[in-house]
Amino acid sequence: MEIKELSQSFIDLLHEQAIEINNIYDDIGGVFDAYGNDTPIDSELTSFYDECDRIYAVCDIIIQNSMRAIEREQKKHGGTRKGAGRKVKRLTKQIRIDKDLAESFKMMSDYYRSLDDDGRRDFDNRFSTSGLLFPNG
Repeated sequence: MEIKELSQSFIDLLHEQAIEINNIYDDIGGVFDAYGNDTPIDSELTSFYDECDRIYAVCDIIIQNSMRAIEREQKKHGGTRKGAGRKVKRLTKQIRIDKDLAESFKMMSDYYRSLDDDGRRDFDNRFSTSGLLFPNG
């Protein structure tokens, strides 16, 4: 079992114990409610409630520390590395175009990317200066 799984199991166990403490509170309250006026006075129960509160607080602290330990353990793996990832071949620019033109632009971009440097130069010269794409400008 990995540390993360063990820590999570421990957290789950402590959480169950904290729930049990809350259930004990509820049970005691229910029992005393059933007895009516014959119940012990609050000062007689204070030490019991204080002990339950201490146990609950310790469980909570251990749970929080365990969760932080799990997070630290997870952060040790992965992350960014200098030089990692896909290498940029050519600079790109994001633009917005009409949805109807998207497929045409995608096909033209794919074609342009398939060309070698000479083919790209011919493409640029033919379309940008001849007015084939933009006859009015």
